[in-house]
Amino acid sequence: MGKTELYYLGFHSDFSAFSDLSGEETRHSLGVRRYGTIGKRMVFNTELVYQFGDLGDASISAFNFEFDYKYTLINTGWTPTFGLKFDYSSGDRDRGDNTLQTYSPIFVNPALYSLAAVNTPVNLNGLHPNFKIYPSEKFSIYMDYAFFFRSSKNDGLYTPPRFQIREATQGSSAYLGSAIGMKILYEISRNVEFEWRSTYFIPGDFVKESGESESIFYTGPTLEFKF
Repeated sequence: MGKTELYYLGFHSDFSAFSDLSGEETRHSLGVRRYGTIGKRMVFNTELVYQFGDLGDASISAFNFEFDYKYTLINTGWTPTFGLKFDYSSGDRDRGDNTLQTYSPIFVNPALYSLAAVNTPVNLNGLHPNFKIYPSEKFSIYMDYAFFFRSSKNDGLYTPPRFQIREATQGSSAYLGSAIGMKILYEISRNVEFEWRSTYFIPGDFVKESGESESIFYTGPTLEFKF
């Protein structure tokens, strides 16, 4: 039915910068994850992380929450799977209050948010409806359409790993944009896999208000050998 994991991560940096605060950072992350299956068709993953510590003379109090549910039509051709993912990473609520609510992913896989690398889970929330089919046992096609917003209008836009590239004062909208993603995977043999990922990012109101706002297209094939 499901499993539960509890974990702790500690992080220290001689210098970090978020929102209007910067300095030596010591951050502690406490997390709980619940994942598993519901019946034969549903797979789920939920996770909550709370962070505390210090950034210079300021205190840290931040969090991240996400859920990811997938439902498979097991008796249908190509075994289609429908999914919905939502994630929320807190942002700084008030500038100049000597408290930082900006969540830090510490180490993040950009592929989970956008291969175009235009955002990362810092002051970010997003909704990701997705779809996957298996034309054959060794061949799968995955597609999603994600919508991204700033969690706090008093915090800016960050890119991987956690660099602020646009400050909160550069725009008033929370909407960052949307991204269309596709992943094609083909198992050539037991040891060799071919993968093709593509992402097309469409800028939203905040990106347009705060500077360059061109759409971004990323695509890249990879060939992986396992032994």
